[in-house]
Amino acid sequence: GFAEYFGYFFPSLGTGQIFFETDFMVGGWSFHYVFSAGHIVAVTLILSISGINYFGVFFGKLISNVSSTIKISAILLFIVFGLFSTETRPLDLTINPDDIDFGTLIVGFGIALIAVSWTIGGWEEITFVAGEIKEPSRTLPRALLIGTGGITILYLLINYIYLKAIPVSDMAGVTRVGEQVSNVIFGDVGAGLLAAAVVISILGSVNGTVLVGPRVYYAMARDGLFFKQAARVHPKYHTPGWAILMQAGWACLLALSGTFEDLITFVTFATLMLWVAAASAVFKLRRKYPDLPRPYKTWGYPFVPIFFIAASVGIMINMLFETPMEALSGILLTAIGIPVYFMWRKSSAIER
Repeated sequence: GFAEYFGYFFPSLGTGQIFFETDFMVGGWSFHYVFSAGHIVAVTLILSISGINYFGVFFGKLISNVSSTIKISAILLFIVFGLFSTETRPLDLTINPDDIDFGTLIVGFGIALIAVSWTIGGWEEITFVAGEIKEPSRTLPRALLIGTGGITILYLLINYIYLKAIPVSDMAGVTRVGEQVSNVIFGDVGAGLLAAAVVISILGSVNGTVLVGPRVYYAMARDGLFFKQAARVHPKYHTPGWAILMQAGWACLLALSGTFEDLITFVTFATLMLWVAAASAVFKLRRKYPDLPRPYKTWGYPFVPIFFIAASVGIMINMLFETPMEALSGILLTAIGIPVYFMWRKSSAIER
């Protein structure tokens, strides 16, 4: 995604600069692989951000704070200019229902939710650093509610601007709606402004993942469920150095494995499975440990988690029909983790 928009400023480093491509078969499935300059840019970004976070939390936090400030400021400016722009038109949500049957509408909606799920994914990552937060029982619920609530409002306002700038019928088949809307609002410089904002946004997103992700590997290793090296803290920089390096290596392999669209579907399906598992665990924990202290309880329990699980499963079923290869890849990779988990748990028990 970074390379996609980075290539706007440096075309020779974009995903359109292809070095080689090939077709091959695996178990009756046909694959088409393309290696482009975008892959090199992606790997370079991952290694650079990982290196910065390796040498101290301060620099990682600085990048997150600066990129978040720029990103939110850009979004607010986009909304304000969009609301008062003389180039926009009255809101028009009309579509021709004769051209769309209900089944097609549901399938299309499900496919659209793949990208939406990818976009909103990460809301739960604040919980990864719970061990480093003061009063997590109070801070985490507030952070989750304020963060997701604020993002929801911004998303709704942005889509409102989209609909005022471009008719719904003109959005069909367009992958870069934001670019077209920016051109309507800001003129010829709109695409460049949007590309710059997206590059900074993705930079901050990658940094956030690099900042919090290794904490999961660190906690797993500390519990004997991952490589022991991942539990080591650098004596000078006080960061989980090995965990950062392991995550960087794995991320580079994923970045080289296919296109951005393939990764979105692949990762989204695996993420949805984990969301369903986590939400389902709420029911088991309440039944098995009814007396545990619970500073925060889910609003609307049990209906809210049931709806969340049902919606996630619905998206997954749609993905299995529409993008079976990517969905099955997500299932396979997640399933591999089950025997690995029991293997590590057994090994850890023997050592104790």
